[in-house]
Amino acid sequence: MLEKLDTINLVDPVVVLNDFFLDRIISISDLDKVYSQIIEKSKLGGSIRGIPQKDLKGGNATNVAYALARLGCPVSLITVADKAGSALLTEVFSEFEHASLFVIDGKPGRTTALEFQDGKNIVNIMLSDLGDNENFGPEKLGAREQQALKNSKAVIVANWASNKKGTELSKFAFEKSSAALHFLDPADIQTRPKEFKEALEELHFGLNSLCINENECNILLKQYGLGSHL
Repeated sequence: MLEKLDTINLVDPVVVLNDFFLDRIISISDLDKVYSQIIEKSKLGGSIRGIPQKDLKGGNATNVAYALARLGCPVSLITVADKAGSALLTEVFSEFEHASLFVIDGKPGRTTALEFQDGKNIVNIMLSDLGDNENFGPEKLGAREQQALKNSKAVIVANWASNKKGTELSKFAFEKSSAALHFLDPADIQTRPKEFKEALEELHFGLNSLCINENECNILLKQYGLGSHL
């Protein structure tokens, strides 16, 4: 992996796959008050006013692609979105000269995040609709997307855990970009630990870098009978 990393710099093309979400963040400062209002409104319906909200682009792959674009890297994002989502992506990435979008028509993911103030900490509870991110397999990649993979110096597959076809997509993308650096960020594997272990066994010949946090590391170690790293 280190040898391949040495050959990559910010002028080399990177492809990122595949999730895109439309995120809405709802800030709740007084949970008990809002809960009481919901119970009251549930009897007859109506609005609860004065709740701060904001809409953002989201998705692991989308955010990684955006970060790389801000660094000046020639990056291509391959994802799925409807007309509204595609328009948002086009607007967000329009400021970057070397960013390319490959948007397959479909249903984007949507997440509503309830943001609570817990003392000095902010706690998020996320309600997610995965949309077509959930079944994004190699069959969605046409000639243009496959050519982008062939021309890339690095391929990043993000949020494997939310994609039931994540292993198939990763294998296909890595094979189409055989000379590139291959990076996998599975995200939260808690509901699919055994499946992820099997995915690694299938992908390890083409995989150069695996990104997991402490919790994901411990989950994976348990699958190999190694307990915790602490």
